[in-house]
Amino acid sequence: MTDVILINAPIALYYDEKDKEKNYLSDGDEWSFYPINLLYIASYLIQHGYSVKVIDPTAYGLTLNDIWLQVVREKPKIIGITCMTPSTQSAVQIARELKKFDIPIV
Repeated sequence: MTDVILINAPIALYYDEKDKEKNYLSDGDEWSFYPINLLYIASYLIQHGYSVKVIDPTAYGLTLNDIWLQVVREKPKIIGITCMTPSTQSAVQIARELKKFDIPIV
């Protein structure tokens, strides 16, 4: 169990592997946005005794289903989602999906 899950919303978010194969977009600049902001927050939380997991879907090629499964496995007390302007749609999509767990999302 993890206290906090921090998610870096990707520019292109796919529902599952079939969706990814069918609608795959170019990597483009998506690879140049490292979630340093989440790592700073994670570091602070760890220093204050919280367990933290950072999820970067782009780096690991994760789909929405993969994110959902990690939340089910970890059962966090709170979820944080960050995004840049190009990834706002996927951040909203992730938040809508994870809202079903009744876990606070920031």
